[in-house]
Amino acid sequence: MTRGRNLILLAVLMLIGIGVALLRESPRSALVEEISTTGADSARAGAFGSPVPPGSPGTPAASFQAAPSEPVIHLSPEDQKKVSALEQILLSRNDNDPRIDTELKNLSPQVKVALVSKYRSWSPEKFNERGTVVFLIGREIRNPGDVDFLKSVLQEKPCLNISDCSKHPEAHTGDDDHREMINETTIRYPQLMALSALREKYLSLKEKPEGQEELLRSVRSALEEATRSPDPRIVEEAQSILKTLEN
Repeated sequence: MTRGRNLILLAVLMLIGIGVALLRESPRSALVEEISTTGADSARAGAFGSPVPPGSPGTPAASFQAAPSEPVIHLSPEDQKKVSALEQILLSRNDNDPRIDTELKNLSPQVKVALVSKYRSWSPEKFNERGTVVFLIGREIRNPGDVDFLKSVLQEKPCLNISDCSKHPEAHTGDDDHREMINETTIRYPQLMALSALREKYLSLKEKPEGQEELLRSVRSALEEATRSPDPRIVEEAQSILKTLEN
């Protein structure tokens, strides 16, 4: 009798496992309309970019994760207004748009979910779009979940080429050194924004840690983990930040 019950239990578990696998393979649900333009040095062929396939670099934070099997997040009118403002700003490529410091502040958890989902859907070459999302979330770090997202950005596979992150750049001459330096910064824009946000948050929390000790430890841990990034440049930047924080 016990053996029979065990067999039935095993069969049920197998069916559940198959169901979960099918859900994970279902298409990603769109939380909001596409809000990307083409990447740096690319032609503006259209307003919105194509999403990358599953398995793109990095893993979304648990509190932000929008897995294919999860329901669509319904934004409030106020939240949708913020997302629409970001769409317009990214389309115009105006980094000095005043709405960045007015309308795109005090982001709700739902808006952060939408932004992280879009970050994960963009190709790695969407440097400006992805860096903007990191900046917006990074300046409003409120809990370890926010930190987890920034940590995942810092652990992404390094981009090799500004036009195609998967390909090594062609050899350049001495005359191209200045442009190459700019490109080296551009391809790391999201990661550099993440490091800057973590540094600023750590300094502010260190001054007034009361009641936020856990968040302080989380931010510190994220900076330490960045020293193990797969990108040597990010490792150097993280080490430099940690050194200044110890002084």
